[in-house]
Amino acid sequence: MTTREIKRYKKKIAKNLPYPFFKRNALLSDLFCDIDQYHSADPDCTVAELTAQFGDPKEIALSMVTQNEAMVYAKKSKRMKIWICVAAVLAIGLAFTSYLLYRIYAGKENYYTVDYYEETIYPEG
Repeated sequence: MTTREIKRYKKKIAKNLPYPFFKRNALLSDLFCDIDQYHSADPDCTVAELTAQFGDPKEIALSMVTQNEAMVYAKKSKRMKIWICVAAVLAIGLAFTSYLLYRIYAGKENYYTVDYYEETIYPEG
């Protein structure tokens, strides 16, 4: 088995955890060390052997998460995505409004230019 396959296996486990990056790494550090030790002891192992030894990535993740925690993090994740979308829309709207105001202001300078000329009026006589 290549190190790429080991990384994929670890990544599948990490993706199935609903925790933020720092908590996920803290939870998985011991498991990842065990996986690396198993791979160093038997470098010719297959993904099936690794799955048999440690379990399916989804099952591993589910065993580390309680149902309530998963729901809480899913809600927080959903809220975060909504706020990011709202912030992105507001930023785009602000940029567009600024651009329009700039174009309007720049356009008014051209409309209000007046050419002045002098005319001398001499009294009759």
